[in-house]
Amino acid sequence: MTVNRRNLLIGGASALALAGVSALGYMGVRPSRKQAPGVSRAEKVNASNTNPSEVDVAIIGGGIVGIMAAMYLKQKGQNVVVLEKGVVAGEQSSRAFGWVSSLGDEARRLGLAAPSGAVWRGINEKLGVDTTYRQNGLMYECKDDASIAFWEQWAKDHPEQGGDSVQILRGDALAARLPGGVADSWHAAVLQPLDGSVEPPAGLPRITNALIAQGLHVVEGCAVRGIETAAGAVSAVVTEMGTIKCKSVVVAGGAWARLFMQNLGIDMPLLRVYSYMMRLPEFANAPLGSGWGAGTPWRKEVGGTYSVGLPANIAPMLLDNLKFAPTFYESLKQNWSKFELDPTREFYESLFAQTSWRNDQVSPFEHERILAPDPKYVETKDALHKFQAAFPQAKVAPIDQWGGVIDITPDNAPIIEKVAQIPGLVFAAGMSGHGLSMAPAAGELIAQLVLNETQTIVDPKDYSSARF
Repeated sequence: MTVNRRNLLIGGASALALAGVSALGYMGVRPSRKQAPGVSRAEKVNASNTNPSEVDVAIIGGGIVGIMAAMYLKQKGQNVVVLEKGVVAGEQSSRAFGWVSSLGDEARRLGLAAPSGAVWRGINEKLGVDTTYRQNGLMYECKDDASIAFWEQWAKDHPEQGGDSVQILRGDALAARLPGGVADSWHAAVLQPLDGSVEPPAGLPRITNALIAQGLHVVEGCAVRGIETAAGAVSAVVTEMGTIKCKSVVVAGGAWARLFMQNLGIDMPLLRVYSYMMRLPEFANAPLGSGWGAGTPWRKEVGGTYSVGLPANIAPMLLDNLKFAPTFYESLKQNWSKFELDPTREFYESLFAQTSWRNDQVSPFEHERILAPDPKYVETKDALHKFQAAFPQAKVAPIDQWGGVIDITPDNAPIIEKVAQIPGLVFAAGMSGHGLSMAPAAGELIAQLVLNETQTIVDPKDYSSARF
């Protein structure tokens, strides 16, 4: 159900009133959108099942941001462990759309995405593995001259961040990327040839295995319950498998990061949004690379199949999402999202969800190892029809469907900062659906913050939670 700004202004009191729902009413609501239990899509990682006793830096979360932070910290000589409650890339990092892009980004995202693109373009050679990254370009449809003018201005404004490479395609140049006569119905397109893509189920696991071969310690099936401090500063992390002494901790837990910080008494503005995708088999005269046209995003996969995204993400009705709905109204619009006011079982569970615990208690992270939406509750016909309308030659049926959970901020740019209340703690989350695109530079910034370096890849103030 799509709602307007007035509908979104729902106070916490309304949510609490719903907490009194009868057991009979609870049993009658729609099923949860989540898989139970969640199933990983990621390739296997050669992770450890034992903890070190002491490290320099403990990283919470084996997603793309946590692993990239570990890579840069290792390069700087730090003894690092990555602690993942489920499996590496088990959540959004293997469920993302796969674009590695900077085209059209606003300043904060572009500050991370542009240098990250350069890292991605050299990562196969650097690590000596096929991460599945391909520099195959990203294209958007331009419906009129005003759209062309917008992209030309964006390119002019960002010459050193990829703008010099941006191209406006018409005629034969457009037909080369849109074969089968499709180009005839397009006014024009903008292309960023520097952009690329990666296969999410394979990319991060292969990067991680290469880093493990270089000595990175990664532990799967090990939830971090909390931290310990000495004189107010980080001194250890407490996991379900025991305590690890450390000087610094990086919280890179994606959609779980807000909950972890809540238990420390720190409120981070993050909202969960569900995204859904499908895979189509290879078909003749298919578009090249990745793009967006006729209201539908697509990506040609390494094997020739196609990922096609649904035109709208979904902000499910959860207690936190109701609390933050007014704050996130603009962010939801920019994410092509709709906010649900039709409660599922997941909403009622969120009313009574555990938000605090001691370090010697079982944490919520141990109850749900992999967070994944169940795609069977989402109607994909509209997205398929839009794609087939844009590409009539794609008369094929989906061969796979999946969903992911995106953690977004009010301005769709990440929070990456030292946590002032707890020296030695660095927070990094809220990639807002652009994690693959920004993670390498985000990882470098995280390493610089951990080590208190004064020269950083971007200005850390731009990514502080103080902006909200």
